[in-house]
Amino acid sequence: MFGELIMNNDIKKLDYIFRLIDAIYLFRNEKVNDYCKRAMMRSFFIQIDNLTKVAPRVKNSLYRNGVINAVLKRGLETQIQKLSTSYDRSYDVIRDKLGAHSQPIDFLSLYRWWNAIDYSAIEIFYGDIKEIQTMFESIHDIRFLNVSDYSPINIPSNSKLYQVEVVPSIAFDRLGFSKSSAAYMISSHPTQDKAQIILSIIDLLEVDFAVTAVTNNPSTIYTKMIFDIAWMLVTIDLCSLIDNLFENTVYDISLLQYWKDNDIIGYRYLSNVGSQRKPDLESSVRNLRNTFAAHIDDSRALEDIYSQYNELDMISVHDYSVMLINTFRDACRLDIRTKNFLTQNMSLGDGLEISKVINSFEN
Repeated sequence: MFGELIMNNDIKKLDYIFRLIDAIYLFRNEKVNDYCKRAMMRSFFIQIDNLTKVAPRVKNSLYRNGVINAVLKRGLETQIQKLSTSYDRSYDVIRDKLGAHSQPIDFLSLYRWWNAIDYSAIEIFYGDIKEIQTMFESIHDIRFLNVSDYSPINIPSNSKLYQVEVVPSIAFDRLGFSKSSAAYMISSHPTQDKAQIILSIIDLLEVDFAVTAVTNNPSTIYTKMIFDIAWMLVTIDLCSLIDNLFENTVYDISLLQYWKDNDIIGYRYLSNVGSQRKPDLESSVRNLRNTFAAHIDDSRALEDIYSQYNELDMISVHDYSVMLINTFRDACRLDIRTKNFLTQNMSLGDGLEISKVINSFEN
């Protein structure tokens, strides 16, 4: 009985993962710019990681409970392994360095993997995922809810997401090379590397919040799923912002530590604000990130996890994100070595032509 309960919980999680993947796959058709598409497609690779963990558990539970025979078990193992082989030690970099975390990565690898988030890659992975879904649905009484009510999201022409060629601008973030008509800075010091990571997180948060704004009060399954995905990315990117600003980790030291070590004037200001952080809010966001957004908790029922998500104070999360972003910018104003980061996304005016250095999402 206990084994059946675990199996049913995992099947519900598998169903939810398939729906998330369906929704973000459909999002590739939206009339948004390439940067937005790639930013949102990070969730596609997060869900592949979830799928390669949950699907084997479901397969093994079905076999142990006598629901499937050895032939179907081996068939599922083959298809899951095919997906895992394509994802592991390659596209998992997108999840680990750009999606579920924002961690240091060398420039050439960053360029390669951000460029690898494109229409062709999504199509290939989606085909492999659908093969796994079809095999599970060949089992009696297993049916997954597909996202079949797609219609384009109404995106205002003045939205950050809108698909238009922008006026030439400055991009100091580490993903600036991917932006249309942007003049990009290559960093020359670890403190600049860290600031570039933070600027990228800020840009990603702006995309996340912009998507939540255009999908608020959803009337379809599709828009509801995209709304959820955007908020998942908010919790992930906010945690990444906090970590990169304040926390020393095994991957890198914080901006606060870099600034202290290099006598950056903004250190004291950033440190003072850091001492006034909201631990309760940060804890609730991080817990949601760890059990729902970046991973799906394997020990709790999906209904319990989703209920926790519904209790998130979204306005407070938004306001706290804005406060931290403004804190970083205010601290940058205090030192000539960091003032350049205040020009992020600043227009260079008309009359300039800047060559694009990255492939289009559509190839």
